[in-house]
Amino acid sequence: MKILYVAGRWDPRDHNQASGTDYEIFKALKKEGADVDVTGPFRFPFSRFELIIKEIYKRLFRKVLFKYPITYFQKCAAVINKAVQKKDYDLIVSFYSAPLLFANFTQPFLYICDATAKWVQQDWKNRAWITYETMYRWEKQVIKKASFIVTFSKSNAQVIQDKYHIPEHSIAVVPMPASIPQEKIPARLPVRKDLSPLKLLLVGRDFERKGIDIAIQINNILRSRGLDSHLRIVGLEGNDVEGVQYMGYYNKTIPSELNEYIENYKWANFLLHPARFEAAGIVPSEAAAFGVPTLTNKVGGLNTTVQDGVSGIVLPKASPADDYAQVIMDLISNPNHYYTLVKTSLERYRKELNWSVLGKKIYNIASNLTEK
Repeated sequence: MKILYVAGRWDPRDHNQASGTDYEIFKALKKEGADVDVTGPFRFPFSRFELIIKEIYKRLFRKVLFKYPITYFQKCAAVINKAVQKKDYDLIVSFYSAPLLFANFTQPFLYICDATAKWVQQDWKNRAWITYETMYRWEKQVIKKASFIVTFSKSNAQVIQDKYHIPEHSIAVVPMPASIPQEKIPARLPVRKDLSPLKLLLVGRDFERKGIDIAIQINNILRSRGLDSHLRIVGLEGNDVEGVQYMGYYNKTIPSELNEYIENYKWANFLLHPARFEAAGIVPSEAAAFGVPTLTNKVGGLNTTVQDGVSGIVLPKASPADDYAQVIMDLISNPNHYYTLVKTSLERYRKELNWSVLGKKIYNIASNLTEK
């Protein structure tokens, strides 16, 4: 099976770019035996005029006006059309909609989508209204071209049905898998970790969206209640204070740094993920791989990635820090419940939160599309 993988902003051959999802899709298809070529990534610059307007709008309204330069769509299409004409591909696969807006092809198209504009706009209004509306219009055209859609949350799938008018039978929902090499995942359950001192972990780079301030509040509340609680923040540099340590960024393509990154999961009792918005979330699946339950809230696709009572606890949307702290104290007071969550988190990773499982599903979907 010959596949053309259309990249967006990120190179799918580089594990460190963005969340690593592009890389995992590309790698999974190749692992299953597909012949995969890549076109892109596409990084056409904004004009000077666009940059000035964009900056003025951001200063006035604190929102993003343009996502792409005006000429982006035509330039992407020219590159994609040329690639399609060079080789007789069986299938087009992409994790992005924008590059494909004006692209011409007759092959089946598998669209893998973590979030749509209409869905994001409900919970995370960091862009101008006109930007979301423009994104929706181009997404709608690209989604109509798709032969099948794979998405990572039930919530986004529902929006695709309701707002983009795609039938349910043309959509598959799968939880977002971990992005750590499977040979690095322990074959057995970890040794029971002592719950004192309490070890909390947050993995994220966006301070506001990932709720890093909420995680710090949770840790402070627990310490104020007499618990010896420690929080590690992975992904950001910062000034350490008592009980909070900033671990910085790890380059996962460097073996020593990947091992150091993994050590944080081995260290932790809980992963805190009090995000204000998250399309799916990779780190809860990574935590599950090491038997670390995730504490999160029902926003975006997090209640698909984290199965409540199985791989963690999903609180109501926008729950305050006090509620997270109370859940932790309840689990500490009932360690058998906590250790059951440890066991079921790892079991769920093995069953469905890994790319070995999802890679086969995507490849099977691709095969069915090319056969049709």
